[in-house]
Amino acid sequence: MAKEYFDYKGQLSVAPPSFGGKKKSKQKLQISVNKRDEIINQIRKTKCWNCEQVSYHLTQLEVQDKNRTIMQELDKVLQGNVDEKEADFNNRNAILTQYKIIDDDLNILFKGKVAMQAC
Repeated sequence: MAKEYFDYKGQLSVAPPSFGGKKKSKQKLQISVNKRDEIINQIRKTKCWNCEQVSYHLTQLEVQDKNRTIMQELDKVLQGNVDEKEADFNNRNAILTQYKIIDDDLNILFKGKVAMQAC
């Protein structure tokens, strides 16, 4: 973002290049110029337009966005593993219930007590 900021700030006085006489290339050029102007106007509205430390501030914002993205990905991974372990736990309990080792409330039945003492 900082690089884009300085690229756009430096291009304010530069006229866009002209393309051949093709209509599509002129439309693409116009769309690009409009997007560039929108971005420049957004940057001009910020407090940082004339700030001497704008590069540092924009870099900090980039780092913050990057760290936020990494944290969101880690949260997804952690939540996914919890669900996976819970599903495994429920499957094992279903098998133990089927063999009448535990009941539906996860209490150990007589058959389960005998199995525990045999091990």
